Amino acid sequence: KFYAEKVVTDKTAPRRLIATAKVILGLLPTQNPEKAIETYLEPAKQTYQQILEELIDDKLPDGEFVDRRRDIYLEIHQVLKSIGGMHLHHFYDLEKGKTALEEAHNLAKYKLNLPLYAATALNEWARILRFEGDFDDALNKVTLAITTYKVGMKNPEVDVNFGYFYETLGLIYKEKDDFLLAKEHLNK
Repeated sequence: KFYAEKVVTDKTAPRRLIATAKVILGLLPTQNPEKAIETYLEPAKQTYQQILEELIDDKLPDGEFVDRRRDIYLEIHQVLKSIGGMHLHHFYDLEKGKTALEEAHNLAKYKLNLPLYAATALNEWARILRFEGDFDDALNKVTLAITTYKVGMKNPEVDVNFGYFYETLGLIYKEKDDFLLAKEHLNK
């Protein structure tokens, strides 16, 4: 925490390093979720997006270090997923959470071509929809997440994330009062 705070206030530190430090500070468990998103995560996302645009346009300032465009996309994806997850876990402005997770999903699917990253964003999105009572859309999202994950992994049954997807699916069926399907999926 101390180092991240020091980096954020260092005017000579590279923008990417400052953005990464802001992500770290925004994800600290002691952080107020609204403050974390507004003060750290959203500004970090904006910085990453600005660096990405400059990299694409070949207008990155001299001395600015960026290894690959793909790495910036991954960092944006992580921030978006963190923002969405924070909205979900703190029940804070769920619409913004869904928007962030939709962006994370689309980025992973279309720019990064990383089905596992896309699937985890879909699963979090399904959890928000379940909380809102939109069970059919939640089922569609988590089913797509499971299918996507199976395609992307050679042996998904041994991955912890995969169990989390089935937990989401089971909880949705429980909310729909389909206890047999809920039990089946919660026991996977």
